[in-house]
Formats: sequence, structure tokens, C-alpha cells
Amino acid sequence: MPLSVADVAAAALWPLAFTLGASALRDLLDEEDLTLDAAIEAERERAVADGFRRGREEVLRLVESAASEAEDRLRRDREAIDAMFLPEIERRLALVRDRLAELRRVEPLTAAGPAGGWFR
Repeated sequence: MPLSVADVAAAALWPLAFTLGASALRDLLDEEDLTLDAAIEAERERAVADGFRRGREEVLRLVESAASEAEDRLRRDREAIDAMFLPEIERRLALVRDRLAELRRVEPLTAAGPAGGWFR
């Protein structure tokens, strides 16, 4: 059976059409992959920042609690402590309070660590 021009054209064009379609599909999948990667990275960054913020807040709260407990014990047991040590104890407790107040005042930039900068 002889081949017509249409048969020859179809035989030549279907691989080309398949290749173009597959290429377009690959480009579409690559684009979706990039979009998905960006969304996952943004969610990861939000989770890290939230974890850092909550962890920082918890540490500050624990240190404040410990400093308050130490101040209470100092008031309660002042008579039992050698008077020679009282000024240094009070100085250090004041230093802790000042540093905590500064940490509360300064907002951290990121959770990236010292290389990325911690404070604004």
C-alpha cells in the first residue's frame, strides 16, 4: 500500500509534537517545582523564626524568674549572709536585671546567629 503525503507528514510530525508537548510539560513541572520550593522555604523560615522567638522568650522568662527568686532569698536571708558579700550580690543581681531589660527592649533581627546579626 502506497503512503500518501498525509501519512508521511503525520509520521514526521508526531515525534515533533510529542517532543514539544513533553518539553512544555517539563517546563511547567520545573516552574511548579520552583514555586513549591519557595513556599516550603518560606514556611521553614517562618517556623524557625517562630521557634527562635518562643525559645528566646522562654529563656528570658526563666532568667527573670531565677533573678526574682534570688532577690527574694536575699531579702529573706539577708541576716545569714556575710555583710562583706552583700554589695557584690546586689551588684550582680542589678546587672542581671539591667541586661534582661536591655534584651527585652532590643528586638532580635533573625535566628541566623551572630554572623547574621541578632539585634536591630
